[in-house]
Amino acid sequence: MKLLVHSSGVFLAWKYTALTDERTEMSAIPGDALPKQRTRIGQSRWLAYLGAGEMALSCAAATLIFVLVLWQAIQRYLPLQSLPWTGELSRFCMVWLTFAVMGLLLTRDEHITLQLVDGIKNRALLSAVHVFALLVVAAVSVGGVAEAWNLIQVQKVLHSPALGMPMSWLYVIPLLGFASTLLRAVVGAVDVVRVGPQVTAFAQTSTHVEGVGSE
Repeated sequence: MKLLVHSSGVFLAWKYTALTDERTEMSAIPGDALPKQRTRIGQSRWLAYLGAGEMALSCAAATLIFVLVLWQAIQRYLPLQSLPWTGELSRFCMVWLTFAVMGLLLTRDEHITLQLVDGIKNRALLSAVHVFALLVVAAVSVGGVAEAWNLIQVQKVLHSPALGMPMSWLYVIPLLGFASTLLRAVVGAVDVVRVGPQVTAFAQTSTHVEGVGSE
């Protein structure tokens, strides 16, 4: 335990010193000589508004799932009128919740991933891998948009048994989710080409630990 605490102390001290030296060097450079960093399209305001709408939709679906499942549990112990459509609507909300945040999670890099290449020090190779991955996501999203649109057209004549909802409505949010994922994947690929890949916290920690170990 003492060794771990000592190692952590050395790491924090080294990190603070490196940041202090970097700030000192940057303050000595005139303002006009500082390089201008390109802003990422993925951090633009219109994407932030889109993400807020997706988050609000997903929160509404999650709240409905909670309320409907809670009502189903209450119905078993109280002499209340049974509502058979609650289970059906909660399952639909689960589908909507899943697809509503697809694009938002892609922009935030919060999907379940294996970070196998984020530690590559070759920036060009790392950028190529990121662009390839985002283009694969974009290609899959194109297929998802096409299939969701096809299901909307085909399922118009069908209605859910308990709720009586047209089944075409079920696929509207998946269509929007795939469209958002397609848009965000293309924007992410452009950002990687223009600015470079975003280094994850895992890769930054690994780089710092390697630097401490070499010293």
